[in-house]
Amino acid sequence: MFDRLQVSIILVGCSMVMALGLSIPLGVWAARRARKWDGVAITVLSQIGIAIPSFPGGHPPGGLVRGAAQMGAGQRLVRAQRRL
Repeated sequence: MFDRLQVSIILVGCSMVMALGLSIPLGVWAARRARKWDGVAITVLSQIGIAIPSFPGGHPPGGLVRGAAQMGAGQRLVRAQRRL
């Protein structure tokens, strides 16, 4: 379990560095060029990115489990832990 946790922490760290490395400079650029086409384009694209779900197709990242609607919360938690 700890080897997966280590990989997850590395993945989260890298994604945060990439997200901040892109979002801060683009945000500053959009703010400085607020009424120009490129500033507006960055603002529109960022709003679209916020509006789109983070997982494709609208399904949860772990996938849908058949019969999950009939399961209780405890059963769903146990099944989710087994997938880790």
